[in-house]
Amino acid sequence: MLAIIGDGHSNAGSIAIHKKFGFSVAGQLRSVGYKMGDWRDTLIMQRPLGDGDWTLPE
Repeated sequence: MLAIIGDGHSNAGSIAIHKKFGFSVAGQLRSVGYKMGDWRDTLIMQRPLGDGDWTLPE
C-alpha cells in the first residue's frame, strides 16, 4: 500500500499519522512541484499488505 505525500518533509502531521499506521519512507521525488515561490518535494511511503513481502495479502 502506498501513500503519496505532497510537500515532502514539511508535511509532518501526515507523515506522523502514516508512521503510526505502519508506513515507512520508500522514496522521495525532489523538486517536482513549484508553489508559492518554492520548489516542493513529494514523499512516498509504503506499508506491506499482510505480513509483508513473502506472504499473500489478507
